[in-house]
Amino acid sequence: MSLPKPLLAPVTTTTLLLIFSILSLAHLTGQGGYIQTCMSLAKGK
Repeated sequence: MSLPKPLLAPVTTTTLLLIFSILSLAHLTGQGGYIQTCMSLAKGK
């Protein structure tokens, strides 16, 4: 199942922004904070 092209770009951009923000948080809080962020995100979904 593939997404239509018009939908694909916003989804990719959102995903990249999400990854970037997680990496920024990881950089600010250190490895422990990174793991906690991943865990809370996993629980959120």
